[in-house]
Amino acid sequence: MSIEQDAQGAIELLKSETLKRAFAEIEADVLSIWRGSTYSETETREKLWMQLQALEMVKSKLQSMVDGAKIAVANAKLAAENNKQEN
Repeated sequence: MSIEQDAQGAIELLKSETLKRAFAEIEADVLSIWRGSTYSETETREKLWMQLQALEMVKSKLQSMVDGAKIAVANAKLAAENNKQEN
């Protein structure tokens, strides 16, 4: 799959209302359990924290794919302009 195809897929996912809702519900559920945990449930809270971090990593990776494609397109345009000027 090309960078552009990855980016297009990532854009579609980031715009997906279903995915946004799923992410929001997961975050709300995890935070609810976290807030309801007791002082002695350290391991449970750590696992919940890792789940939130994993969710953020997915969001960040999708955005990174979009941004990477934008940079690749900009670099390709610059390279094409430089080639025109050299010829």
